[in-house]
Amino acid sequence: MALKRGFIKAVSKTVGIKPYMGKSFINKFWNDFRKEKRTNFKQKLWAYKRGFTSSKLIDYGLNDENYKKFLSDLDYYRLFPLNNVYVKWINDKLTTKYILNKFNEHQPQYFFHVNKGRVIAAIDAPDSEKITTESVVELLKEEGKLAFKPEAGSLGVGFYKVEYNKEFFFVNGQIVDEEGLLELINSLDQYLVTEFILAHNDIDKIYPGIANSIRIMVIKDGDKPAETANAFIRFGTDETKGVDNASAGGLFSIVDIDKGAFKTGYRFVDGELTSYDTHPDTNVPIEGILPHWESIVDKVLEIADYLGQLSWLGFDVVITDDGFKILEINSHQDISWYQYFYPLLEGNPASDFLNKKLFKN
Repeated sequence: MALKRGFIKAVSKTVGIKPYMGKSFINKFWNDFRKEKRTNFKQKLWAYKRGFTSSKLIDYGLNDENYKKFLSDLDYYRLFPLNNVYVKWINDKLTTKYILNKFNEHQPQYFFHVNKGRVIAAIDAPDSEKITTESVVELLKEEGKLAFKPEAGSLGVGFYKVEYNKEFFFVNGQIVDEEGLLELINSLDQYLVTEFILAHNDIDKIYPGIANSIRIMVIKDGDKPAETANAFIRFGTDETKGVDNASAGGLFSIVDIDKGAFKTGYRFVDGELTSYDTHPDTNVPIEGILPHWESIVDKVLEIADYLGQLSWLGFDVVITDDGFKILEINSHQDISWYQYFYPLLEGNPASDFLNKKLFKN
């Protein structure tokens, strides 16, 4: 283990990235070398020399004339961290909840914090003389749906959609008895129990029952007003088990940030980015105009200006029937989804900011 850590540290220093990102960097390029079958050895070397995994050579259509327009995998690792020490405000959901108390109407209700099976009341906990594991079950019986999610984390890993229908309990769609549910709660560590938010009816009909969240990339460049750079919406599938992440088998669709329009979904099938005009499980067309879009953008920019010490924010937003809720704010979100359709270093609202950061590094 010590030898592995030393290797990661040495490689990270050689290529100019922080050790924190070293493991991810090495795994990404090593997996590409071993598993990417669409490129030959010569193509892999061409891509690696320019900082890209060889899969991006195919996915982005890279060549000698255009590759400098795209932010490379290596450069994005090198840019970490894009935010300063105040990133702790958004690195865990519980801290964000309190930091953004001024905007609490746009945050989910946080009922409990579970630490090594111990249940602690959170800001929106129901009144009770004593909080126990059973308190979570009683609240579930009242609410019908709750979300159990890691305090810090990404990609939907460790998320549980928990339901009760007056007869059965369900965890990510699987029936459990009350004893099994209590065992799950007792096993949780650094988890939040929050309200489960359903998407606006216009979005929910494409794939029902989960958040179908929107990622909005916002840049706050020094004393300049915050600016919306890019956005995409995610849709769950029968594979994703309560979450909507594209990396877990969900679909994503690029959003026109000026109009809030989206059309056509995409996901990877056998390593290939495949397009869908209709959802593969519901057969509902993947297109529309996002409800409340203008007011959502205005409020997200207001919040980014409020968090003025931070520069690079990826808001995960659920549009509801009467507004929107912020699930979390990402500090170093994946940018590859955008670059399947356009480069980020030229002709994009993020271009000036990223090029300036790259030049400094």
